[in-house]
Amino acid sequence: MQQSVVKLQAEITRLLNRTRELERQRVDAESVLNTLRDRQPDEPIAPATPTERPNVLPEAEELYAVGREHRPEITAAFLQIETEEKAIHLARRQYYPDFTVGAAWGNVIGRRDEVGRMSPPQGNGKDVYSVTVGVNIPIFRSKYDAGVQEASERFTASREAYRSVVDQVELSVRTISFRIKTLDEQMALFERALIPQAQQALQSAETGYSTGVSGVLDLLDSERVLLDAKLGLARLESDYMKALAEMERAIGTAFPLEPAAQQESTAHLPTVQVEVQP
Repeated sequence: MQQSVVKLQAEITRLLNRTRELERQRVDAESVLNTLRDRQPDEPIAPATPTERPNVLPEAEELYAVGREHRPEITAAFLQIETEEKAIHLARRQYYPDFTVGAAWGNVIGRRDEVGRMSPPQGNGKDVYSVTVGVNIPIFRSKYDAGVQEASERFTASREAYRSVVDQVELSVRTISFRIKTLDEQMALFERALIPQAQQALQSAETGYSTGVSGVLDLLDSERVLLDAKLGLARLESDYMKALAEMERAIGTAFPLEPAAQQESTAHLPTVQVEVQP
């Protein structure tokens, strides 16, 4: 019927317009990606090809250990603790006396004038040698007490900063890990239920339309349901791969984990006890 043909043509036109919109979004995404890669904005990028997604159900405790070992921010915070600890020892050295030892040599040239040559003074032209010894005793110790106290406070602050970074890493790992599991369950629902059901509904609508039992609107609705289900699965797969990339950022190494990266972390919070003794 002419009415069915017009409706089908309108649907085709709508999809063509949607295709143009997606092409425009692709150009924008290419420009942004080329900029991030330090390339020309108009450099073409090969179309993304679907790859087999890794089926990952990460264990949070294992990822916590990997993150503590590989995350650069944690390593930097740990090294800062060691730096502040050494600063405390240096501040305490200010209480010790300072000893200075010096030596000097003077090259003395003999007199060359007529009088000097005729009646040279005693020790004429004899070089001079000297040795000096000094001791600096810290009597006023209040400024040294303040220096030790400041270094101790910096050490405490660095420990708290380390704990804060570790907490942030574990929070990120926990959040992303739960997101990965949720996305995996959602994709399983689409693949095992929604898409097969939509395909069956479309086949039934096609049969009904070919036999004149149902109209073109029923056929288009079934086609939209299947298309939306496939697009929904594609979005979930995209979010899943993004979550894997975010997990790499959270733990500081490749994810899914390589066998070598699954060993327990050796970087632990230092337990240095600091006592300020003026």
